[in-house]
Amino acid sequence: FLGTASTIEQDFTLIAPGIRMWESNYFVQDDWKITDKLTVNVGIRYEYDTPTTEVTDRWTNYDVVQAKLLVAGFNSDSRTGVNGDKNNFAPRLGFAYRLRPGTVIRGGGGIFFTPAGSESVLMRRHRQLPYGPINALDINQFVANPRRVSDGLPPIPTLTAESAVRNPVGNFMGVDSNFRSGYAQQFNLQVQHQLPMELVFKIGYVGNLGRKLDNVYGFNQQVPGPGAPGPRRPLFAAAPGIVNVDYNVSDGLSSYHSLQSTIERRFSNGLGFLAAYTYSHSIDNVGNQFGGADNGPLPQDRRYRSVERATSGFDIAHRFVYSMNYELPFGKGRKFSSGNSVVDNILGGWDSNMIFQKQTGLPFTPQLANSVSNAGGSRPDRYKSGEVDNPTIARWFDTSLGTAPGTAAWGTPTVFTFGNGGRNVLRGPGRTNMDFSLFKNFQITERVKLQFRSEMFNIFNHAQFDLPNSSVGNPNAGIITALAGVPRQVQFALRLTF
Repeated sequence: FLGTASTIEQDFTLIAPGIRMWESNYFVQDDWKITDKLTVNVGIRYEYDTPTTEVTDRWTNYDVVQAKLLVAGFNSDSRTGVNGDKNNFAPRLGFAYRLRPGTVIRGGGGIFFTPAGSESVLMRRHRQLPYGPINALDINQFVANPRRVSDGLPPIPTLTAESAVRNPVGNFMGVDSNFRSGYAQQFNLQVQHQLPMELVFKIGYVGNLGRKLDNVYGFNQQVPGPGAPGPRRPLFAAAPGIVNVDYNVSDGLSSYHSLQSTIERRFSNGLGFLAAYTYSHSIDNVGNQFGGADNGPLPQDRRYRSVERATSGFDIAHRFVYSMNYELPFGKGRKFSSGNSVVDNILGGWDSNMIFQKQTGLPFTPQLANSVSNAGGSRPDRYKSGEVDNPTIARWFDTSLGTAPGTAAWGTPTVFTFGNGGRNVLRGPGRTNMDFSLFKNFQITERVKLQFRSEMFNIFNHAQFDLPNSSVGNPNAGIITALAGVPRQVQFALRLTF
């Protein structure tokens, strides 16, 4: 039989919706050459995206303010209480100034909107009562005989609008009535300089501030405490049958600041390369839009979402990339030719390219293997940094769990509370990778060419380790058991062009 569960849920998708949303975009832009050294680019854009609807009003929204399920065509309009965002003006400004021959300064800034809701609650509101029920059960893990999955699930609720509005049960999804389109304030300043030997050097600052970002959290999360979870939920008095509401708001924030530099040689005389280095830091209070990060419980406590501001789950502090195309100087039409067609066909026509990448590791969030909040997942108390001097895949971070500061890196919080450990406070392994390719061209006739291709990915078979197990209190905590990249792969191919 299955053991004690932290969540028991059963989802149904019973209809294929016809979701509709109109996107309107208008813009005007002009380039103004003020002098022979200075050019300015000015523009403004206006965007309007209508709230989503469904062609036959099979659309719902749980309004947490009224504690009421809104069903299009039954007790709400087709937009289910969501208002349009009509204030999306996006100005842009850019310039290029030739400081002296071979040196140009470029800069600019602008606001860029993005239609929100793809893959989020905004676009999935046909998947709850009365069209696709989400059966869910409250779990109290602090009783002698907690509910088990093997105990089964309740029957599907009555699938009528009247019954769903009168007696909502299970899990629901809701969208803030004043949901807004997220936008980014982007800005940059760069210096470009022409160097000898056909080299171009660029260095600059790039910034990006995210505002009104799409954010989803559990509105009905219970307050930590003893006893059954239901009475501790904010919606219990009005809707005791509701377990959770995934609530879609637009209050997410992010900031990204970076130093970016490149040195480039455009392909000439058989050689071209690009070396790029980026030093950056990204901070936000929202999770990755499509997952893929170890943010832990986010938010840990719905009442204090502002404290989740931390390093982004995708942040890479340092990244270096070098790519090169090299044409071996042997054969007909190249620097060294034997003059013999047979010899040239054997030794000539070889080309190669290479991509080398090196970067620091992604952040991750230690969390408790056994939460004591009785209100969902929890992070531990943090007594020390949690870092170790020489991390290995067998012990990437200090996983010691104690009861008082000074005895361990992490501690179990007081029962019925959350831990004080922060989000994304540690970093996983960095990555090093090199891909190499070698090509040979055979000119069979004037119009027919055969190319042999050999491609080697991760040629030095450098291990690309994934993040460690971050569950403090678990015997496997701190251990890395998976790879994030592929081991060495070699492939050969023939390509006939005619």
